[in-house]
Amino acid sequence: MRPLQKIAISALICTLAIFPAGTGLTQVYDFEKMSRNIITLLTIAGFSVADNLDVINMHNAKLGMPLPENQPYSHKGIDPIQFAKTITRDFTIRTGIAVRFVSEGKGEYGPRNPADQPDTWEQAQINRFKELGLSPDIGFGEFLKVGEKPKRVIYRYFYPLYINERCLKCHGDPANSPTGDGKDITDYYMENYKIGELRGGISLTFPVK
Repeated sequence: MRPLQKIAISALICTLAIFPAGTGLTQVYDFEKMSRNIITLLTIAGFSVADNLDVINMHNAKLGMPLPENQPYSHKGIDPIQFAKTITRDFTIRTGIAVRFVSEGKGEYGPRNPADQPDTWEQAQINRFKELGLSPDIGFGEFLKVGEKPKRVIYRYFYPLYINERCLKCHGDPANSPTGDGKDITDYYMENYKIGELRGGISLTFPVK
């Protein structure tokens, strides 16, 4: 496990160290505040990867140093979302809190990963944020009863992800494709997103007793 990944996972776990793994949440917690803290850590981790993609993928490049000249460049399989997903897998196992990165895709392109297709509740939140045009720093959460008898209670939180300057390197204008074929460095077609467009969101599900 890489040092940056270890730090990110440790930070996430420390944020919710009060949770007994696998037992559910048995006390009264500020679910919205906890959700926002998790989102903050995940976005910081993702932005860190986005800001250092050239360092990660360029031979002999080092963090904090100028990029070396005339060095080969090859994608190492690491991008902001995949890195964040790696962190959240361990986080979910330890806390029982499910984390999903969801997206509809754009135009003829569906989500890059079919597993990221929004479920019914997540799609409703995407539609809500599209219609209302809310501030980028606002999320939405609610308690829901699910299942059959006996029903159980969960808390779901959705935080929208809007395209910013960092995102354009992979999701922006295909004319800027680094390989000249409309694809980004991860070999996906660039969807021609514009700054400020809603790309999807981060979805959290907390077990509640």
